[in-house]
Amino acid sequence: MKNAFKNMVFWKKLVLVSVTPLLIISIMIGYLSYDRANTVVRESTKKSLADALNRIDISLSVRVRQLEKTTQVLASGISGALETVQVGAEEERLVALCRGLVEPFGEVSAAAIVLGEGRVYASEEKLTTDPTMLPALCAAAAMQPEKTQWSGQTRSIFLERQKGALPMQVFRAICGADGEILGTLILEVDRRQVANAVLMDQEVIPRQRSFLVGRDRKIIYSDGMVTGELAKTAMEQYQSGRRRFNASADGKDYFCCAQYNAMTGWVSFSAVEEEMLFSESGSLRRYVGILVLCCAAVAVLLQMALSRMITLPLLRLKEGMHQVQESNFEVQLENDRRDEIGELTDSFNYMVDQIRTLINRVYREQLAQKNAEIESLQAQINPHFLYNALDSVNWMLIERGQTDISSIVVAMAKLMQYSMNTGASMVTLHEEYDNARNYLMVQKNRLEDQLEYELELDAAYENFHVPKLILQPLVENSIKHGVVGSPHPCTVRVKTVCSDEYICITVSDNGVGMDGEKLARYRRLLAGTEEERRGIGIRNVARRLQLHFDGACEFSVESSPDTGTALCLRIPVTTREMRE
Repeated sequence: MKNAFKNMVFWKKLVLVSVTPLLIISIMIGYLSYDRANTVVRESTKKSLADALNRIDISLSVRVRQLEKTTQVLASGISGALETVQVGAEEERLVALCRGLVEPFGEVSAAAIVLGEGRVYASEEKLTTDPTMLPALCAAAAMQPEKTQWSGQTRSIFLERQKGALPMQVFRAICGADGEILGTLILEVDRRQVANAVLMDQEVIPRQRSFLVGRDRKIIYSDGMVTGELAKTAMEQYQSGRRRFNASADGKDYFCCAQYNAMTGWVSFSAVEEEMLFSESGSLRRYVGILVLCCAAVAVLLQMALSRMITLPLLRLKEGMHQVQESNFEVQLENDRRDEIGELTDSFNYMVDQIRTLINRVYREQLAQKNAEIESLQAQINPHFLYNALDSVNWMLIERGQTDISSIVVAMAKLMQYSMNTGASMVTLHEEYDNARNYLMVQKNRLEDQLEYELELDAAYENFHVPKLILQPLVENSIKHGVVGSPHPCTVRVKTVCSDEYICITVSDNGVGMDGEKLARYRRLLAGTEEERRGIGIRNVARRLQLHFDGACEFSVESSPDTGTALCLRIPVTTREMRE
């Protein structure tokens, strides 16, 4: 994987490096957004389920209060009827009243009036009352005659309806005008009818399951989707003290809410499958996934376009470097950018321009060096033959004891050997001083007492490199224009001193000197602003020094008539030659 990334082209690396974090961030944002939306919707659905259950409990309480109020009104009405009914017509009138209590109320399945001495009048003549239940209900009513009460029984007061029925009784004492207890009114309520009335239209969530459980912990009513396992599990969680809980039944996970009704003792339950808390979660996942993929695709396309904008200038820069490798130093890249790549392109153009300049300078320097060597040998014919001939003359002079003349011949031979050695264009100051000493020795033999010379070179600067043949032309010029023609003996001095930044080589004499006009022409020759046939050697020295030391050399000439001339070369010491 690492090698594959290394070998990948730059624009692909750029796309990969920039898009990968963006894709990871997009996935994280998408996941966190979905998770947050899922949490919010599920909590909102749970709250809606709890609100629906609360409405069920309120509806149940309202129903119960309606039945209690109805029972109170009916008991008062029966009390008035008993006071006005004629003897003998009592049974018929009370039976009609019981029937009238059943018909208007859907929840009331039967009614009974119990008077003193055990007289019972029921809504249906064929119904037989349970003798074990009536006394208990009548006694409870007599104990609290001003209150409508609910029985805790789970069977009917009529023997014929006790099988399979789960009724409950609402009862109240029938009191006369003087407060005397005349009997008991009993309404038997069908719990399923009540539950159906309170649960109707309370489904707020798809596949919501609601059911009521009575005091006996049996289901009073359910919407038909509640299984026994779900009811049992929900009751166990409720009995453990939980009102909102998760339950598992029939291989499914549910969220359940429970609400206790103090008036009836019933417990209302609503349950919904966990996956239905957020039924559109699958659609949201798909939407988020598609959105992330679309964003990633757009990011990839934009990054590819951006990468190409960055890499195309780099490709042009690469092509320019290839042309430079092919020795095309005239190449210049167009650049209209101001960013880092634009700066890099400008640096490339500057580098190529500097290389071209350096190549031209080195070429001119080598050409000037060759010209200097040619000029120093232009008067010689077959220099190797002359050198060998001088060597033979030297040995002949030594055999004859002419050592003075021999030293002159040796000096001339060394001068020729030094000038003919074209293997190196740069020499040390020590070598230049030796060559100047040999030249002065030859000139001393010619001029005798007219010429004296002094050479001063600190050992610390002996290895400083300079272009070859720079001292001899200066010494030659000093002898030619300063010593020759002087009415008195002259001394030529070559001295080298060093400062922090420059090495100063001074060639001076105390000869004829120059007037202002000649001095000005001499300075122009050093500056390269005047071309004439005379002074070629001086001009050549100045040009080669400036070429080699990047124009950092400085030249100064001081002269006056009958006083002498002093030429100073200032060469920077912070160059590569000094470090070497």
